[in-house]
Amino acid sequence: MEFRAKLNSEYFKLFSSTLDAFSHLGEIISIEIHNEQFVMSTINSSRTAQAVAHISRDFFKDYALLRRGSTETILRCTVSNKNFNSIFKKNLAASKLIRECQIQITQGSSDEQTHVEARIYMKLIYQNGVTKKNTLWYYDGDPITIFFEREYPNQIICHSLTLKGYLSRFDPRITEISIICTPGKVILQSHWDETSTDERPVRATFSINASDFESYSIHRPTKLTFNLREFKAIVDYMDTIEGAVKLNFDDMGSPILCKYAFENKLLVFIALQTLPRHLSVGGNGDSHNGNSHVNASEDESSFLTYSTAD
Repeated sequence: MEFRAKLNSEYFKLFSSTLDAFSHLGEIISIEIHNEQFVMSTINSSRTAQAVAHISRDFFKDYALLRRGSTETILRCTVSNKNFNSIFKKNLAASKLIRECQIQITQGSSDEQTHVEARIYMKLIYQNGVTKKNTLWYYDGDPITIFFEREYPNQIICHSLTLKGYLSRFDPRITEISIICTPGKVILQSHWDETSTDERPVRATFSINASDFESYSIHRPTKLTFNLREFKAIVDYMDTIEGAVKLNFDDMGSPILCKYAFENKLLVFIALQTLPRHLSVGGNGDSHNGNSHVNASEDESSFLTYSTAD
């Protein structure tokens, strides 16, 4: 099989920024190319963060999936996130000067008559006629499996700057933070494992009024604890593409999900797994939330699963 498409300059930055955000979450990019959509996904090694982008064929120009005699209908490949992202990232600053980015993915095959290597070819054509070519090797990929639900009952929406300033003020030694959502406000606080033998960092707590959010729909008070670095990557991504931070969630132990949609051409999901109740309420933030703040589920299961084919 073979895939060919062109990425116009107006969408180059959005595609590149999405790929860069994914690079902060996982080391490998899984790609599924269908007739009607191009899907990218990454997941970290501990399976606590996953990002998936569904990109319509209309996002591209001259989108074509050629079967070349293959019985398959989907082209799947796995590529190093660092290598794939670096090609786009080093050209991002000059994205306004790019006329188009040509992408070609060739499926590897080996028989008595022909030998074709599995490669990703990229050709950047600038408005002044300058061209840059890059080639990546890839491995065959498995079907992408999604480890989160698409909808959760609670939702808050805000500008990226509403959160960004607070996130940068946490002690660098803090790896996890908690968000406590009450009817009137959101509390951001550092989370520290009390069993740790390391020196305890400075504790930080910040309060944001519900009125500072564009949308604030909380069905019951909830406390969620998750990785700070990965959450920063989400907020930075939304800041770069000038999108609102739209967070959906349920309760302790279930994912917090960020969703972004661009017209009908791009749909991005980024999910972070939150700590289950017995780990979350055992941290240093309990004195701020109390039992009345959180009515958490006792379910401590990991992500729910469904296929991209659904």
